[in-house]
Amino acid sequence: MPRDIFDENKAGLENFQRSLRSVAKDIADVSDILMSMDKRLGVLEESTSVIRGDVTNYNRVSSNIYDTLKEMEVLQVIHSNLPKIKAELDTLDKMDIPVTEKIKVVMRMLRVLARYYISLQSSPLHFSAKTQRKAEIGLSETCSRLSSLCQKILQTHAASSLKKAATILDLDQTWSFPTETLQQFMGLIQQFDNEVLYPISYSSDISSNYVKIKSECLVQLLRSLSSQTDAGQLNEASKEFIQGKEEVAIYLVALARILSATATELLHLYDAETSQALYQRIGKNVISTVTNIIHQREAVYEKQSALDNHVLFPLIHCVKVTEDYMQMNMPFEDVALVGLVSGVGKEAEKIIIASLSSLYNGYCNSSKPIVLSTNGVSDITQGIILFLSNFCQYKDSFYLIESIGDWGWRHELSPDLKPSSTTRELVQNYVMDCLLSHLNSVEESAQTVDTINWKKGVILLNISVYFESACVDSEIATYLDEEHFNNFSELSQKYSSMYMEIWRHCSQNMLDATYTKAKEKPNMSTKDREATKEKFRNFNEQITSIVENHKDSVRFEPTVASFLLQEVRKTVLPLYQRFYDKYITSDFTKYKEKYIRFTKAQLDSYITEAFSPSLS
Repeated sequence: MPRDIFDENKAGLENFQRSLRSVAKDIADVSDILMSMDKRLGVLEESTSVIRGDVTNYNRVSSNIYDTLKEMEVLQVIHSNLPKIKAELDTLDKMDIPVTEKIKVVMRMLRVLARYYISLQSSPLHFSAKTQRKAEIGLSETCSRLSSLCQKILQTHAASSLKKAATILDLDQTWSFPTETLQQFMGLIQQFDNEVLYPISYSSDISSNYVKIKSECLVQLLRSLSSQTDAGQLNEASKEFIQGKEEVAIYLVALARILSATATELLHLYDAETSQALYQRIGKNVISTVTNIIHQREAVYEKQSALDNHVLFPLIHCVKVTEDYMQMNMPFEDVALVGLVSGVGKEAEKIIIASLSSLYNGYCNSSKPIVLSTNGVSDITQGIILFLSNFCQYKDSFYLIESIGDWGWRHELSPDLKPSSTTRELVQNYVMDCLLSHLNSVEESAQTVDTINWKKGVILLNISVYFESACVDSEIATYLDEEHFNNFSELSQKYSSMYMEIWRHCSQNMLDATYTKAKEKPNMSTKDREATKEKFRNFNEQITSIVENHKDSVRFEPTVASFLLQEVRKTVLPLYQRFYDKYITSDFTKYKEKYIRFTKAQLDSYITEAFSPSLS
């Protein structure tokens, strides 16, 4: 039987198997060792994990201790600095530095206190609460101090604004508030708010204070115009502007000026949206104040006479000035202001239209008896001229007479009335109709009460000359022609002649002298002596009555007095001088001083006394 390879190497195989078993045993031993080592490593790993946890805990505790130490260090710094900040705040008032610099100092303190406060709020130290409370108190006190300083800045700005009242009505000047310092201040506040976001914000508070102080300032500005006017503190252009204007007219123009300036100032301080919102709050308060004043005056306008409503012509002018100024200078739409101005204009228009008719029918062409006086022109006469001169001066109101139309101011029309083809002719017709109708009404009243001719002449002459002079010296002259002034001159001559009757009558006593030459006089008859005595007696009585009457109750316009004095001298003195010369050496009486009371010079002086009250 053949042998295979395994038979041939059987001994070797056995040796190989023995070797394998030996190796297997070694592997088993190694495995046991490894298992033992694994068990030991497991124990070691558990110990290492414990150690690692201990290390972590140690690090955490160390970190907490370090943080606590740092917090305590910060707390100690804050605690020690708070009294220093308070002490610096307490001494701030004594520092001789500008308010703006004081504000910067206070802001620096607030920045520090704000950081302290934020730091203390996040502090884990339970015992930091006391220091946090001190920081809160410090913040409150310092904020209060900043508010006080900011208030002072705003009040100082308001005070500087009030000083500009003297030029507020000078329309040739661009009027504005001094904004440079205020801009710097507002910029400082806004920068502070951006830097210190918590727990302080000042812009909103400053804006509220600004609105309040600005509103009060504007009201004071308006009210100060009266005191400035009374004290003569307005500049020349402002003084000229207010001439003949009442409170309402002045307030409208001033209101437009100061509100436009306020709007411009706001745009320098804030963005457009904020500016407009703040403006509405400021404007509301000021407009409300002016509205109340205007409503009170409008009630007066409605009740007062047409003569007194001459003040409404400059008011119409000021309404137009105000509207134009707002259109040119107001950066915001102000519905309240526009409505106020428009309302004033409409109310004034209504009253003026009624007054144009009332002046003519109630005063110029009145059917009621007129109170007559030789003691100068009456208040009514002066009122008529004032009304007409204001009417002609303020051409803005001519559209109102146009709305009435030709002769529409009359209650009754006549066919001989000349129609007007231009506004000038319409104004001319109205003015002359008023003036001549007033003269006619006065003359009719004088005839009704049977006024003696010379007194009627005084009354009418005063009015006629006053009318002519007032027309020449006012804007009325622009609307009258030469024929109208000639008309006044003719009337004055007529009334002058009526007045001179009393002097001519007095001088009649000096006529019909008995002698022509004193040196050729024979002895006078008893009849001639008595006639001469009667002439002197009558002259003395009449001249005395005339002069004393004039001194007591007759007043002329100065130009009239000067003219009439010369006319009287030319009428009386030549006759008296001749009569005096003829009889001073005659034998008509033994008691010449009883009859010849005046020398020529004395009579001249005595006559002058009649006109002196009117000339002084």
